[in-house]
Amino acid sequence: MRRAVASALAGITLAMGGCGSSHDDLPERVRIDREAFGVNGHLLRALSAGGEGDLLDAHLREIEAGGLSFVRANVDWGQFEPTPPVGGEHRFDFSGTDAWVEALARRRLRWEAIGIGASTPAWAVDQSAVAAGCGGRAPPADPDLLAAMLAAVAERYGAGGTFWRDHPELPELPIRYYEVWNEPNHGAFWCPVPDPARFASFLAASSDAVRGADPRARIVLGGLAPFHATESAGPGVAAKADVPSFLEALASAEPRLTEAIDAIGVHTYGDPSLIANDLAWFRASIDRAGFEGLPMRHNEVGWPTLGGTDPVGEEERTDFMREIASRSVQSDCGVEAIAPHTWITEEADPADAEEWFGIADPRTADPYPIALAYFDEANIARAAGAIPPESVAVVCG
Repeated sequence: MRRAVASALAGITLAMGGCGSSHDDLPERVRIDREAFGVNGHLLRALSAGGEGDLLDAHLREIEAGGLSFVRANVDWGQFEPTPPVGGEHRFDFSGTDAWVEALARRRLRWEAIGIGASTPAWAVDQSAVAAGCGGRAPPADPDLLAAMLAAVAERYGAGGTFWRDHPELPELPIRYYEVWNEPNHGAFWCPVPDPARFASFLAASSDAVRGADPRARIVLGGLAPFHATESAGPGVAAKADVPSFLEALASAEPRLTEAIDAIGVHTYGDPSLIANDLAWFRASIDRAGFEGLPMRHNEVGWPTLGGTDPVGEEERTDFMREIASRSVQSDCGVEAIAPHTWITEEADPADAEEWFGIADPRTADPYPIALAYFDEANIARAAGAIPPESVAVVCG
């Protein structure tokens, strides 16, 4: 059934208008979700796959000490299922993923798993998209291939999963959230062109399969890129689908998605005032498309310190983080969790902004000031327990 919009959290009060509710409409006291703060950790997953266990543990130790609860990272599909099914039987290699989940559990962190072909295994990829130059950025040829992989993840690492039975010495912290794809409205991830009708079939099949393996699983529509306009692909530019049209086409193609998903991931970047506006716009777009009441997971937000056209200094982005961590989860927009992009990046090419979003030193695991500010916000929320309605920062509308 449709889930209620998640509660708001404590932090800095910044009243800016509303999503349609007023303080009088809110419950007597707003309960705080103590697992609402996490972080993206795609390169941490790579450290695990690369056998750098000591460095990985140093990073996870800092994340745990900061009061965070989850790490959002891809399933390494190629490692997890390196060969195609034979006679309809899928064969999975749990070894690398076991090491990743064990490292997280030892630091009392949950894995928020993203089911995405990044890269899609060569045996599974849609060959027509490969012919269009997509390579591993293409979706699988069959929705059931992605669904079977995610179901295997749930059977192994979800509630009551075989991993936890095999490792009674570990704190049992099963996956709760399974995110289906990442930015499916962006041709850089759903190559060559976003296809909401086709993606709807992937989302529905994955939801059915994961819930069949773990009835307590929560299914997240893969984080949407904040595109306000649809654009065709061009030289060096991926195709984009605007959020309202994409969601409406998705719901039209598969009406039962309103019951098949539990949350919608949203991504925002830029100045805090623009981010606040985008959260309101996401809320309105989601509700108009027929997904009214579904919570949002604000699972990518960040600022690069180098590269691109508009890098942000460390002091400025630290201030941005203090503002947004509070605005995002302390709103009437139904944001149930936040995860900055990203814990570490490579920090090698000063011209490539993608390498400078990290909030910790990739070599030493020392948190940067932006991470310490984020920890402060998380711990304010964890300590508060509940806040009165008049303290809610209403940012939508």
